[in-house]
Amino acid sequence: MRRVLWVGNDGEGTAVMRGILGESGDTLETVSSAESALLSLRENDAYDLLVLDWGLPGLDGVSFCRQVKIDPNLSALPILLMAGADAKKLALSAGLEAGADGYIEEPFDETAVRTWKNAALKIHDLEKALQARQPRDVCCHREILRSISKLSHAVNNPLQALYATVDMLVLSLPENHESITLAGEIFEHADRVAKLVAQASYQAKDMLGGGTES
Repeated sequence: MRRVLWVGNDGEGTAVMRGILGESGDTLETVSSAESALLSLRENDAYDLLVLDWGLPGLDGVSFCRQVKIDPNLSALPILLMAGADAKKLALSAGLEAGADGYIEEPFDETAVRTWKNAALKIHDLEKALQARQPRDVCCHREILRSISKLSHAVNNPLQALYATVDMLVLSLPENHESITLAGEIFEHADRVAKLVAQASYQAKDMLGGGTES
């Protein structure tokens, strides 16, 4: 059974989450402010997912995400933003940069929320499994670093294919604001993945002594 913390006082968002979690037998706990959420998280870090209503008064979403992600006991917790129709894309992008894993805009579609929830929980499970398999010796540790150092090259080809596919898709779709915006968002997220992977790869190479060990 999973534990999900819903941070919000929006009736629609709460109803959507309860409906989705009820299907899978997961537990939904609710608080009405970001400040209360931080207290709950620090008292009990056994949550598997945090869902935040972006439009809450008080502590803003960007500051909240940053406080969660700088806490070593909470940094691996996935955060999903539920954004109202009046939310600014720039503000939501800042939330993603601050550590949120994704966002969904009104009207809240249950299929979209369910997809994001399942993806976030799968990644969370993988991270916990990796943490449980910490290297036991220097040799094993260096082998992991070698694998990470090659990530940038490994990810580059599928990302290039993604860029090309989206370009072709845009050409085949009607030229309107919605299509252009959607393509821009895909490129933005792909660029973010590429930068994160490249950063991890370079750091691993530095830890290996600057070489490209094979």
